[in-house]
Amino acid sequence: MYKVLLADDELWILAGLQAMIDWEGEGFTICATAENGILAEEKARQCNPDLILADIRMPGRDGLTLFRRLREAGCTALYAVISGYAEFSYAQECIRLGACGYLLKPVEEEELIALLRSARETLDRRYERQIMDELEEETGLIGRLFPNSCWITVVYGGDGEIAAPDAMCCRLSRSSRLYLSAGPLFSCEGNVPAGVCAGAGRYRPDCDGPFAARVAACREASWQGFIQPEKRLFDSREIPPAASLPASAAPQALVQYCRAKLTQLPVKTLYLLYLTVQGYPEGIQPETPEWLLEHYDNAEQLLEKLEAELAACDEEIDDSVSVVAYLKEHFQEDLSLDAVSHALSMSISSVRRVLMRESGDTFQHCLIALRMERARDLLKKGAQSINEVAYSSGFRDALYFRRVFKKWYGLTPSDFRSGLED
Repeated sequence: MYKVLLADDELWILAGLQAMIDWEGEGFTICATAENGILAEEKARQCNPDLILADIRMPGRDGLTLFRRLREAGCTALYAVISGYAEFSYAQECIRLGACGYLLKPVEEEELIALLRSARETLDRRYERQIMDELEEETGLIGRLFPNSCWITVVYGGDGEIAAPDAMCCRLSRSSRLYLSAGPLFSCEGNVPAGVCAGAGRYRPDCDGPFAARVAACREASWQGFIQPEKRLFDSREIPPAASLPASAAPQALVQYCRAKLTQLPVKTLYLLYLTVQGYPEGIQPETPEWLLEHYDNAEQLLEKLEAELAACDEEIDDSVSVVAYLKEHFQEDLSLDAVSHALSMSISSVRRVLMRESGDTFQHCLIALRMERARDLLKKGAQSINEVAYSSGFRDALYFRRVFKKWYGLTPSDFRSGLED
């Protein structure tokens, strides 16, 4: 819920604005009101609003001066003005200085709602960037937003954002969204929409450790429906810990081991099984465990696919087939060894052998190199947000992209782009 401060020297207008719409239904709560510019500045400093809606003409301090003084003091709130026709040019000056909009008196309900929805979109994008930065490096943001505690809910699946005006939302990947709220996003499993799986837990900034670790736990919980499809809501504290696979066991034996212990395993362990059967070198993970959920309906289907693959025999290799050429043409797509083997009508082991012969490198390293080059070029152009750059470069998971980019270039995408601007 975003905080808004209302300022107008006409008390009947202040009362009318408060009663005109369902503020909470639009995702805002009125944290303070003020009858003049001096009081508005004091209350803005006290309650740190996300949006200030102020009359352009007020005694003590006009709206333009208020705007300038708060900006100079480091206030990051969005600023919108209310003006009469006589002050229209004055309102335009505020817009030039960065105000997010203006309302002409008498204020109409539809225009106020339109302004609030536009402001909320801007605030959502701002906080999404800040939350993603918080996941990379603790900045204290969550403690400032939720001094006592908040609920972390990661939702996997669905067609888009869940209607939750009380919550802040941040997209973690194409299929996962993080919600932060003062109370539980879902009070019970029956409230979770069909086609969605959620992992949730309460977080107290002062005593529950790193924020990123708790988000990771909730995200892992949101994947657990892959193993238990009859459930849709999981407590992050109840997910089984990741287990190591038996050392030196044959791939077929590992599949049988996971099948026998399936309900006792987290999705991370199944992902480790998948990587092992596919022959990825130890320590290399091409994506995150969420990849499994996007390519298999459930854990049982995954195990059946791995068993069938292990039973298949390699075919003769067609020397005219180039895996490198295919990767260069399709690296922006959702690629995996399995997908490439199907596209080229080759077994996975044959894809790996051809690629090693052509490039002397592994599938994952070749794919990451192509995607990193594209991401660097897109960041230099500066036309897309960092999340958009991730998706345009072939990554489905924006958080994973940020980690890979930093490991590859030694800088976060934000720092890389800032260095170009400097």
